[in-house]
Amino acid sequence: MSRRKQPNPNKVKRFHKRNQPLVQIQEVILQRHDGQQRRWQRRHLRSYDLLVRNLRAKRSFSRVCVCVCVCVRVAVSLLWSLNASLRHLNASEVSRRRRESHGDVQS
Repeated sequence: MSRRKQPNPNKVKRFHKRNQPLVQIQEVILQRHDGQQRRWQRRHLRSYDLLVRNLRAKRSFSRVCVCVCVCVRVAVSLLWSLNASLRHLNASEVSRRRRESHGDVQS
């Protein structure tokens, strides 16, 4: 009479992280119970949370960079056009003053 071997509850089951989606890994980790595995699960869940958070942070950081670049570009173009119009106004003002000082314009 051969009895089936009982699985050792203290044995940490290893699995390939690379080819499993994150949620599935977290579910597998959460299914483990005894103290050693609970420590293990806490450590790994924390690392996966950090991984997800880093990915989100990188995504938002690139979004912020794009926004800043666009804002700077718009501001520079506005300043450029404003500068050109001011220069034009200034030039017309200078020429008007010059004509007034020479007595060409009678008021």
